[in-house]
Amino acid sequence: MVKIRKPWFVYLVRCADGSIYTGISDDVDARLEKHNKGRGARYTAQRRPVSLLHTEKHPDQGSAMRRERQIKAWAKSRKEELARAGARRRSTPRRRKTAA
Repeated sequence: MVKIRKPWFVYLVRCADGSIYTGISDDVDARLEKHNKGRGARYTAQRRPVSLLHTEKHPDQGSAMRRERQIKAWAKSRKEELARAGARRRSTPRRRKTAA
């Protein structure tokens, strides 16, 4: 029997005070809802509401945790740039390959 691994995600949210919180989850929508109900992290409970800025998909919890640690060490400006770059990638239309 092959066990299918559920992907994990690194996510960034903007808090009501303008700060950025970085976390991991295997269900970002559910985690975001918890943050906004004050049941997520202590940090975000006092800074509600939060809004999603960025997500990255990872194959397992370990790789998501390593990336989270890396991002948490960054300055806020670098986190902002990551979120902007992700938004640009999502909004850029994909080009179709044409037959030769």
